[in-house]
Amino acid sequence: MKNRLLFFALLVLTSFSLAQMPWSAPAPLTDTTANNLQPAFVKDINEYSNVFNMLLWQRDFGDRSRIFFKSFENTQIEIPLSADLPGVYATNPSAAMVFNYPHPDYVLIVWQSNQNGNEDLYSVVYRDGQFDPVIQVTTGASDDIHPNVRKNYLVWEREGKILFSEYSSTDSTWSDEIVLDSLNAGRPVVGFYSDYEPLAAYEKDSLIYLKERFTGQGWQPSQAIASSGENRLPQLVPGWHFSILWQRRQNAQEDWDIMSYDPLWHTTGNLNFGPGNETNVQGVEFLWITQRDFEPPTLIAFESDVNGDGEIYANELLYGSLVNVSQYPGVDSLPALSDFSYAEGQTRQFRVWCAWQKFLDGKWQVWGSFTETDWGLGIPPGEEISSFKLFQNYPNPFNPETTVEFYLPHAAGVQLEIFNLLGQKVRTLAAERKIAGLHQVQWDGRDEAGREVSGGVYFLRLQAGNSVQTRKMLLIR
Repeated sequence: MKNRLLFFALLVLTSFSLAQMPWSAPAPLTDTTANNLQPAFVKDINEYSNVFNMLLWQRDFGDRSRIFFKSFENTQIEIPLSADLPGVYATNPSAAMVFNYPHPDYVLIVWQSNQNGNEDLYSVVYRDGQFDPVIQVTTGASDDIHPNVRKNYLVWEREGKILFSEYSSTDSTWSDEIVLDSLNAGRPVVGFYSDYEPLAAYEKDSLIYLKERFTGQGWQPSQAIASSGENRLPQLVPGWHFSILWQRRQNAQEDWDIMSYDPLWHTTGNLNFGPGNETNVQGVEFLWITQRDFEPPTLIAFESDVNGDGEIYANELLYGSLVNVSQYPGVDSLPALSDFSYAEGQTRQFRVWCAWQKFLDGKWQVWGSFTETDWGLGIPPGEEISSFKLFQNYPNPFNPETTVEFYLPHAAGVQLEIFNLLGQKVRTLAAERKIAGLHQVQWDGRDEAGREVSGGVYFLRLQAGNSVQTRKMLLIR
């Protein structure tokens, strides 16, 4: 139906070995008791090889609503998280996996509820199959709404202000709130770069704004990344190629289109997949790269009214053509994308879910569909390398050993080193003169003294003469 190349020129990869299965037949993902709405997946499981996707949603009983949780490891168990009280409505769940080495990792879940009269935020931590006690995050008289969580970072909206807080697993507390913007702002989302410093995007005066925190410099002034039109509902897509997505229309007579922004190159693009309104966009990167240095493809899903009612569309990973994921009758809205789960893959190695709320036969229900894909990205047949290049290590993530390759167009003195997130050198893999050509080195996950290093993110740095390149690696213990 609607065919476009995938944005950011990510993919001219038809000769690559990544293979994607067709989307599964749509089906309900939850018990059909009452109305089920607002699906949201636990984010940031991409860096874990043994974690199943986890789903949150709102179950509305009419006189009250609650937040429910389930893991796709056992889809029969649905766990209520919020209070079960008449007149109390819990809504807008958001959650993320938090890497907490050397302590156990955990899932941080936040939602809003009118349990104490006005709208406040509540949180709970899930680890080792157990839930900690629920914490009331905000307690003021004003309404706190639209929470969004990534890592241990939280942003939300309060009377036109955007606020930020961080969760500490050491003492199970939230930091004092920080005001990121104080006027006419709303619908914030939070994310982080590879150095784990946070950034937030939000609506303000019909534009989308970006605010970043840099190591050692604190929060920077906000900057508008949309210059015209009506812009709504930003979404962050963290990964190797970080991007921001949102919906925009130039005026009330035009359709909503999907926009994208690249913070690295400060470029904005209009994705515009075709006629009709394209809204409520979501995105996730396929991060599991095993060979070389090609950009990971990005999967996006959005709501479209091109056929009259709401339907959910997603792009194919490699070729950018669109698939009607929801397919069935009914009004479909509010898509949510999971991360790629290695633990769930069956036919292929990784499974990703798309969930949405469907209005059918007088009720709202959470439906979903999945696709699976391989991770076999490599150099296309016949590619010639002619310049200095540090390739992505493979496999990545890895345990206990990984291979590093680099190419020199001419002989040069080479320094190949590994650093941790604090910038401390962990290991020197090469410090010598090398002839021109392709070279290969292994790293066994040990430091200079032969000790095993802890699991986590590490950086490769290759210098040859005045040329320097870096790559990010993930060691899993």
